[in-house]
Amino acid sequence: MAYVRTKESGLFTEPDRSTSMRARSVLRRRSRSEPESVPSSLVMHNIVVDGRRTTVRLEPAIWDALQSIARQEEVTLHDLVSDINRRRTASSLSSGIRAYVVIYLSAGLRDALSDRLSQDH
Repeated sequence: MAYVRTKESGLFTEPDRSTSMRARSVLRRRSRSEPESVPSSLVMHNIVVDGRRTTVRLEPAIWDALQSIARQEEVTLHDLVSDINRRRTASSLSSGIRAYVVIYLSAGLRDALSDRLSQDH
């Protein structure tokens, strides 16, 4: 049987059935090798999407790429994310942004490789 530390005393006691079930469900979600308090690598930003303020959590590399794309396309970050939101098929805005960045960068790489191959021949 698993034992849990109680907040009041700091001692390990045998949990009741409901506590035990909650502890097991939490343990299933967390990897055994992962410490209890792993800081998230996601960065939160407030964005205005179609006139509504929302918070989006993305990896720093995705934020950097998204800001570079907005500069390259000469639009604001808010307008770019609003456009992504209107066109997305992903279940969440964050997933839609990630997909957009990958597709945008892949298309740019494909075009660059195509141009390079045509110059070499």
